[in-house]
This record gives sequence, C-alpha cells and structure tokens, in this order.
Amino acid sequence: MGIGTANPTNATLDVVGDIAFNGGDLIDSAGTNAVLKLRGTDSTRYLELRTGSSMVQLRAFGSAVNELRMGAGTADHLTITSSGNVGIGTTTPNNKLDIYSTTKSAIGFSGASGDTYKWTIGMDVTNGGRFSIASSTALGTTDRLVIDGNGSVGVGTSSPSQQLSIQGNTYLTGGLGVGRATTTSGVIETTGVINVQGAGTSSFTNGINLADGCFSTRGTCAALGGTTINSGTANRLAYYSGASTLDSANYLTTDATNFRLGIGTTSPATTFSVAGNTYLDSNVITISSSSAATTTVVLGNGLNFDSNTFVIDPNSNRVGIGTTSPAKLLSVSGSSGFMLTNTGANHTFYIEDIAGDSTPFVIDESGNVGIGTAAPGYKLDVNSGTTDFVANFESTDDQIGLLLSDGDDFLVGIKGTSFFIDRTTSFTSPDDFVLDNNGNVGIGTTTPAAKLSINAASNALGFYLAGYANNTADMFRISTSTASATSTAFIIDANGKVGIGTSSPSQQLSISGNAYLTGGLGVGIATTTSGVIETTGVINVQGAGTSSFTNGINLADGCFATRGTCAALGGTTINSGTANRLA
Repeated sequence: MGIGTANPTNATLDVVGDIAFNGGDLIDSAGTNAVLKLRGTDSTRYLELRTGSSMVQLRAFGSAVNELRMGAGTADHLTITSSGNVGIGTTTPNNKLDIYSTTKSAIGFSGASGDTYKWTIGMDVTNGGRFSIASSTALGTTDRLVIDGNGSVGVGTSSPSQQLSIQGNTYLTGGLGVGRATTTSGVIETTGVINVQGAGTSSFTNGINLADGCFSTRGTCAALGGTTINSGTANRLAYYSGASTLDSANYLTTDATNFRLGIGTTSPATTFSVAGNTYLDSNVITISSSSAATTTVVLGNGLNFDSNTFVIDPNSNRVGIGTTSPAKLLSVSGSSGFMLTNTGANHTFYIEDIAGDSTPFVIDESGNVGIGTAAPGYKLDVNSGTTDFVANFESTDDQIGLLLSDGDDFLVGIKGTSFFIDRTTSFTSPDDFVLDNNGNVGIGTTTPAAKLSINAASNALGFYLAGYANNTADMFRISTSTASATSTAFIIDANGKVGIGTSSPSQQLSISGNAYLTGGLGVGIATTTSGVIETTGVINVQGAGTSSFTNGINLADGCFATRGTCAALGGTTINSGTANRLA
C-alpha cells in the first residue's frame, strides 16, 4: 500500500512524506511479546524493543523535565537531563557524568577476551568512600592508588598515614625539595634537617660535603660546613689532622655497648680508661662550660665539687652539701628540698643516739614514723617512755594549733588564753568548743560567762539532750545541792513529765509551791491576755477555804453556777452584798 507515492515498494506500507500522530500509542501489538512498541502519553514517550519476555526501553519525558532515560526492563540505568548531565545508576546527576552504585561506584577498563590487564577506578563505599585505582575488576583488594577522606594519598598502600604515603621503592629523575619550592635535579634540598633513623648502614659514595651548617650525631656537631666527612676506623673518634682532613689513626676510642671511653687504648676496661701516664700540673681539674671556665673539682687539701655542690673540709672533718662552710658533721643547705630514698625491701631508716639506741627516730618500710619506738604501728607513733609529756608545741605567736582533715577539717589549738576545737582551717574566730583560762566552757561562743555557756546560731537548736534509760529513772534533773539530794528544783521523768519543786510529777507540768505568772494563763486556748485566766472549758474551785474576787466576777457569756445551778447569767456582774440578804 502506498501513501504519497503511486509506486509503493515491496513493504506492506510505504509512506512518502511527514506523518503526524495525535494518539497516545503509535505502534503497538495486542501480544505481550511484541518485537517493537512505540507508545506513550502527553508527558512520557518510550520506544520498546523485546525479545521474548526481555525488553529494553528508551524513554523521553515531557517539557516539565526534559529528560532522556534508557534501561533494561522498566528500571532506569542511564539518564540525560535537560542541563546535559549524564547519570549512570542515578536519575538525578549533579555533574556532567555521575556514576552511582549502592555497593561500589567504579569504571572498569580491560583488554580483549582473555587479556589479564584489567583496571578499575572509582569510589569504594565499603572502605570509607575512598577513591581507588585497582589492577583488577574490583576495588579493595589490589588497590594501587587511593585517596582517603582526609585527602591523604597512598601509592602501593591502601591506608596512607601521611598526605603522601608510598610503600615500595621510589625513583625520581629530578630533585626532591622539602620546604623548598625549587630544587636541583638529583639533589635533596630541605629548609629543615635530615634525620636518618634506619637500623642498617648508610652509604655515601662521594662522602658528605657540607657547604654550610653542621653535621651532627645525637645532636652534637661532628663536622662544620666546608669540611668533608670520609670513612674512618670503627669505634674511634676522628680528629682534624689538617684544616679540612679528619684522621682516626691516633685514636680516642669509644665502646658504645658498655658506654666506655678510652685514650690510647682500643679496649677501655672502665667508663674512662687511659693507657699511659697522666699528668696534672696542679691539684685543680677545671671543666669549661660554654660561658666560662669554672673550678668544679679540687684535689689535695680536701675535696670540693664547686662551691655549692659538695665540700669535704679536712680541718673540721665535716661534709657540706650546698654550703662551703659546714657547721656540723653533715650540713645540707639548698632551696630544692632534701630527699633520702631507700629502695631495698624490708629496710628501715634509723637515727641513733650516742648510746646506739635505735628508738629516737625510725622510718620503717611502710612509711610509718616512730619517735621513741623502733616498731611504729601508725604513720606517727610516739612513745615517751617514763616521761609524762609526749609532745610539746610552742609558738611565739598568740595562737598555735593542729589541723586534722579527712575531707572535713578540724582545727585544735590555743588562741590567746583559750583552748578550742573548731570545724575550720582559720584562727579567725573559733567557737565550736572553747575552754578559757577560768575553766569556763563555751559552745558556740568564744567568751563563756559560766561553767557552760551555749550560744546557738539563729533558728538553730541551742541545747539538745538525748539518752537511753533501761528503767524508770529520771531523764533530767536539776538539784540545788548534790546529785543525790532530795531538794529537787527541776526534773523531767522517764514519761516526759516536768516537775518543779517536786521529784514525782503527776501531770505533764506539776509545780509544788507558789507560782507567779507575769502574763496570762490560757487553758485550752492558744492566745491569752496578760493578767487574765482564759479557758475554753470550766473553772472548778474545790478549795475548802474562801475564794476572793476583789474585782468581782464579770461573765461575758455563759453561766456562773454553784453546785451545778446557775446563779448569774452572762452580761451580769456579781458583786458583794449584805450578809443574810438575797441579792
């Protein structure tokens, strides 16, 4: 059939000219395994090729996205965005080429089939997301170059410890500059130092030529600039036999294994060995420092190690440490402290008197100090023997004390003429416990006015007495004479009852004798008026005598009763009248 042509070819449909389709499906087949489909909607068009149940799609999206996607089946494998970014494994590429994988993002290179040369380059997400180049089809096993997340580059190693780490030999055809921007070919240049720390032997075929500076070993210059360091004899110190020549034939030998030095001998037997005679033209050995010559050792008439270190005075047979004029058999002077160290086990430091007694002063292996005892059981153990006083503390000041602390501080001492114990570290105003020179005791006060004066802080409990009684004995008693006297002035019994003038109170408050109140008396009422007896109950007068009411009885309310019968109601005044007459 021909459209636009009168001579159709052998094709079933031959169209000459443009074709416009307004429908959604352009080419379709009712079968599920059609070879070719060209379908879509207003927003998405796709070309589908099938081989049996397998298919490949090329999809184009509408103007809102303007993307082209390709994939196997319905999964997108390659995306081209409207901005020209290409994504492989991602539909949102942010760069001209983005490759993404949930395991490893990599690009592989290989030769023909069977070729052993294969390379892979990409990001290894299983090893911290580092960039790697590997000589195989996978990253992480044969990595030849890596760049980790810190920017450190590793060549021949997958774990660079420096900005550039190379495992294996390195060959440079140019120069190497460390701290310098320009170098000379075949030369190592640095603005710092070169540290050679290998365990082997370094070889310098042409020697070491120092144009300037110093060649040092263990921080000490062995040669200065302008000289040449050549080979010599092992374990011998070289010396300059000429202006620029080192020689070790006439030797000064060192034994590095045993830390020995020999003069005139190749096998020093001691720390310092001299083979041959040694002559000193005086009794002084001088060691020169960098600033000036200082006499440090004097032989002959005594022995001195400079004026402030060690002196033996042969005239007085005294030894001085830190002093040139020892005043005693051993005089030690200095500002850096004094220390004796005993490194042996189960040893004790003794100071003995002339009789050989080892008890005047002892420090045992546990650090316990004994005075007057050879076996101290505590950090400080003092035994005065037959002497009454164990210790004597004196001060020219008006205060002296002993501070005890286990996290909480207690100061025990004397201030002025009073002994005190206080929870403080200061002598300012100790008042927890004070005993003055009059024998008065003060608690909470520094000036007790009686044998016992207690002064509590504001809102604090001033005096609290508690104890345990296993019988009905009195808990607290104040007598006017001795403790066993019967003239009890004040008592609190085991039931908490208070007696004044009686030793056997029957009520919570029992008073034997007259009582005088300057205020009021309230019974069952919290507030009272001065000079008035108030009660919420009744007043029973049971005395056999005559009650006297000078100002009468004024009833504000209620009833005045005799034998249970009201004689007057509230609001009336009961006054005096004429005998034998009814009021």
